[in-house]
Amino acid sequence: MSITGIDEKHTDIDEVMKELEKKLGKIIDIKTKDKIRGIVNMRIVMRIKCTEEKLMNTWGILVNGRLIKVAPENYKNNVINQWGRISANIIDIPFEIDETEFTKQLKDAGARYWYKLNDNKNGTYKLITYFNNKEERKRATSKKIKIGEQIFTWFFWTDDGRNDNF
Repeated sequence: MSITGIDEKHTDIDEVMKELEKKLGKIIDIKTKDKIRGIVNMRIVMRIKCTEEKLMNTWGILVNGRLIKVAPENYKNNVINQWGRISANIIDIPFEIDETEFTKQLKDAGARYWYKLNDNKNGTYKLITYFNNKEERKRATSKKIKIGEQIFTWFFWTDDGRNDNF
């Protein structure tokens, strides 16, 4: 399994390991563990105990409201390679709002995986959000994303290359 995007500042590695075992199966070995600028990425060997369907639909695991990317290695690469093709972004989020405040709404909207990306403009960031298919994206982007009194904008490219924001 490939486990990527663990922010050491906000997430305990032991909690990630416990959540992996709870959701997917027993960890047998840690093959690699790299840290770059506070972000930990690992390759681990697991004895998978969940169903194949659950494994293929687990793009990430939540640990303390933060999503950690999880992907099987050397297993159904044609399916895994499709992950991330359907996306939408939530844009112009002020740094004062922690990305974990979006977790419940994104999960409820059907997002499979998301991560924070700094915009480097006016103290804002965006959340890059991935969906399994266009129908899930359409359903998600039809709902408002609201934190406190602020409503945020969904932004994505359509099939014909136009951009849409809602």
